[in-house]
Amino acid sequence: MPQAEILPRLSRNQKLKGSVWVPRILWALEYARINRLGSITAARIANILTEKADIDVPKTNAARAFRDFAKNQDIMVYFNRYGKRYSITNEGSAIIRSIIQLEHTDDEKPAINWGD
Repeated sequence: MPQAEILPRLSRNQKLKGSVWVPRILWALEYARINRLGSITAARIANILTEKADIDVPKTNAARAFRDFAKNQDIMVYFNRYGKRYSITNEGSAIIRSIIQLEHTDDEKPAINWGD
């Protein structure tokens, strides 16, 4: 049986495009992709972040983040939207993996604020 892929935790302070919400949502969507959960709701994203990433997130905050991002194509390129469900794009998967890799390569460095 193949070993399950592990997704390292994300720093609470990590930013992308000036927001902590972009990497948090990407992390949860990447977790969903790895675990074959399919497209998930904002409420499920909040649950994954709370349960698996140890980042306490009210369900309404993830939904609000998507509403805030809706007209920003620079951010929405990272997500696929199916009604009220979301999944990660190849671009989103690549960026969250590069963020995590940089975070865990040198823990002495502060979190990088991508896109600022």
